[in-house]
Amino acid sequence: MIVFVSCGAKKGSLASPAWRMYTGGYFKALFNYAQRLASLENIYIVSAKYGLIQSETIIDTYEQQLGKLGSITLEQIREQASGIRVDPDVVVLGGMKYVSLVRNVFPH
Repeated sequence: MIVFVSCGAKKGSLASPAWRMYTGGYFKALFNYAQRLASLENIYIVSAKYGLIQSETIIDTYEQQLGKLGSITLEQIREQASGIRVDPDVVVLGGMKYVSLVRNVFPH
């Protein structure tokens, strides 16, 4: 199973694994649930800046909102998705913008 979790607005200030970068309560609740469903290697974070990132990938802090100038585009997400092997079990956790984005790319 692959689980996609939307990123969060509250972030740490130092480069860190993606799953540790986001510090808000909403993200933590979603990520804790994701860990019940899949291992870290099968959890991806949908980031407004980086797109689909494996949860253990080291990222720098940033300020970006999905849909705003400079954010990841659907075309970029599709490119990234081509390198992710998914089975029929895909779960997306997060806000509607993020869920819609992933469903556009993985229409299971």
